[in-house]
Amino acid sequence: MKDEMSLTPAALYARVSSDRQDVDLSVAAQLRALRDFAQRNGYAIVREYVDEAESGRVADRPQFRKMLVNEIYTGTLVWGLSDQNGASPVRVQDAFPAIISAAEFERVSQSLQSRAPERIHPRQAASRYLLSELVRCGLCRRALTAAEAKGGRYSYYVC
Repeated sequence: MKDEMSLTPAALYARVSSDRQDVDLSVAAQLRALRDFAQRNGYAIVREYVDEAESGRVADRPQFRKMLVNEIYTGTLVWGLSDQNGASPVRVQDAFPAIISAAEFERVSQSLQSRAPERIHPRQAASRYLLSELVRCGLCRRALTAAEAKGGRYSYYVC
C-alpha cells in the first residue's frame, strides 16, 4: 500500500432515494463499498458527501452541488466566502494536491451555470442528467452519458 503522501486524493458521494433505503442500497453500504475501493486502489478520502432521500433524477441535490462547486478540489484553499463586510475571499493556490485541473473545474462550473434552471428550462437542456457529456471515463476518456434500466427505475452513467 502507498504511504499517505503518495495516495491520490478523492471525494466520495453517496445517495439513495427515500423509497430505496433498504440494507443493500443504504448510504452506509455505499460508503462502505466506496471506502473499500479507495483503500484497495490507493486513494485518500478527503471528503464524503451524502444526500439522503434525494432523487437521482434531479441535479439539484444539495451535497452533490456542493461537491461540484468546491474549489478546493483544484488544490485552492478559499477562505472568507461569506464575509459580511463584502470583502473578496482569500485564495491560496496549490495549498493541497489537486483532484481536477483548474481548467476542468472552470469548464464544469460554466456548464452548470449554463444549465441552471433560472437560465434555461430543464427540458431544454441537452440531457436531463446533469453530468452527461461533462464527465469523462477514467479509462477510455470518452464522455459519459446517462442510461436507464428496469423501465427507468435505475439511472447510471456509461462511456
